Amino acid sequence: MKKKAAAAVLSAVMALSIPAVSNAAPDTREISIVPIAAYTAQGNEQALKKALVEGLNNGMTVNEIKEVLVQMYAYTAFPRSLTGLGVFVNLLKERKASGINDKVGRGPTPLPEGTNIRELGTKVQTELIGRPAASPVYDFSPEIDTYLKEHLFGDIFASDVLDHQAREIATVSA
Repeated sequence: MKKKAAAAVLSAVMALSIPAVSNAAPDTREISIVPIAAYTAQGNEQALKKALVEGLNNGMTVNEIKEVLVQMYAYTAFPRSLTGLGVFVNLLKERKASGINDKVGRGPTPLPEGTNIRELGTKVQTELIGRPAASPVYDFSPEIDTYLKEHLFGDIFASDVLDHQAREIATVSA
């Protein structure tokens, strides 16, 4: 992915003025997210593999990259996410066979026992958009509201391996 395109994506994320997203300049880790998410969305396995190597070389951990690839299912569907994860698994095997030990990084902080995932997802969604979400679409299709609040903003965004800014970079890049 061209550096100009990556810069444009990052500028778009910063310009959105999403309340939960910092206006701090992106670091190399965040810049690495752009091509990983974009090539996953495109299904371009060869370019994705190069982007994954670059991400690892730029200091991303295995778990950070895995979080980006898992999140992609919500925006690009399961086949693209699964393909991306497969490319990553194979790359990690190749690197390990070559004597490269990539930093795994920490896993997500477990949620407190009894966490209401819908309440958590509603809170995260509200933080990201700056107000409670409301739409006639949610009245017409309440199940989509449930999926968004419970699964996307609850289950996926509840993982603190990536912060909200990194997740929004991945979303816009896809």
